[in-house]
Amino acid sequence: MQRAPIEERLREAGLPEPAPDLRGPVLAAARSHARSGVTWADRVWFSRRWRLAAVALFLALAVLDRVPTVSGVPGDQRPGTAAAETARAAQEAARQAGLPPDQADALARRVLIAASRPAPRSEPSIDELIEEHR
Repeated sequence: MQRAPIEERLREAGLPEPAPDLRGPVLAAARSHARSGVTWADRVWFSRRWRLAAVALFLALAVLDRVPTVSGVPGDQRPGTAAAETARAAQEAARQAGLPPDQADALARRVLIAASRPAPRSEPSIDELIEEHR
């Protein structure tokens, strides 16, 4: 395979040697650029403390996601009359059964909370879904 004469001359020419006084300014410019080129993301990624803090935050959020935030009857919703009557009946039955008053009151509160929660709704049938969309 023959090369063109211009290509041969360019390959044989080689690169000129840099001036000896050029090394100092080039290294100084490279150092200042390297110092200013480090971003906060680089510091975070290569920092063991930041990575451990990120893992701890993730685990804390996962644990807190499992903690219930509402217990009992919400303050803005008052129990209905049926729930209150059921709680009174449970309290009366507990007292007649011989439970101490504090235990009967605790049982009444539990019954009131349970009776105040909405009943789990069963899955609607296909006919009900069709009726809703008409």
